[in-house]
Amino acid sequence: MENNVLDFLEQKIIKVLTSEVKAIIEQTRKNMVVVEEKADGDSATIADIKIGEIFDSLLPNLLPNSIVIQEESFDENVYKNALTNEFVWVVDPIDGTKAFRDNTNFEWCVGICLLDNLKPVLSLVYIPEPWLGEPYLLSANESRKGLYNFGKPLVFNKSNNANNHYVSHIHRDEKRTSIEESIAKLFKNNETIRAYAGHSTLAQFARVAVLPNNIFSRRSANIWDIIQSAYLVEKNGGEVYYQSGENIFPLNLNLLKFKDNHLLMPFTIASSKQNKEKILQEINITKQQ
Repeated sequence: MENNVLDFLEQKIIKVLTSEVKAIIEQTRKNMVVVEEKADGDSATIADIKIGEIFDSLLPNLLPNSIVIQEESFDENVYKNALTNEFVWVVDPIDGTKAFRDNTNFEWCVGICLLDNLKPVLSLVYIPEPWLGEPYLLSANESRKGLYNFGKPLVFNKSNNANNHYVSHIHRDEKRTSIEESIAKLFKNNETIRAYAGHSTLAQFARVAVLPNNIFSRRSANIWDIIQSAYLVEKNGGEVYYQSGENIFPLNLNLLKFKDNHLLMPFTIASSKQNKEKILQEINITKQQ
């Protein structure tokens, strides 16, 4: 895909995020309406639905012959089409809906990624509230190096990235696996966060993009909860990989699992290249024990 096309798509989506999407978010904040309580304890607000509808309509118009995967409209037919389509958009209208709904933290965000033959070429993650002290709209595409924030080069604050910090995201009341425990032992600063607390996987992966000394892992997350920020991590010099050491891009469809209108990824880790070596070595030792 030509660079000028990617730049055009990025600027157009930034405009929509900071106008139409922002307006929906602000209106929903004033009148929070939950339209669906999901079986896993999650929910969908009117903002999830309306933002999803915007991108279901907008993105194929911007890029003809592309299709959209997104949480609120994903089903088996969309999945089958995605397996053979050259251009696939992956969208999460709001990741961290519980945090958005209940004001539990500032992590919730909107994520959009364009795949070209299973490789990302454009990605945006919009975190409207003061995450890391201020709102962020992170973006990257194949036409340039590094990350942008609200359409301008991201200014990196070294003082926020002094120490390694490992976060393992665990579903519900599960305990860390032996692999997660082994990674945690490598880093003095480590913590566990849980899905029911409203933590956004996309925002946590984005944190590694902005603060490369952070490490984050998540098991059995939906594709739309990972790959938008995973691409940002890679564009800022980090890596996102499975416990085998295989990088997640290009996506290996044989490793993804379609179940109950979800598309689940294996245990996935984001870190700097230097920390990746330490982590994989420790994982291999743990497997041999």
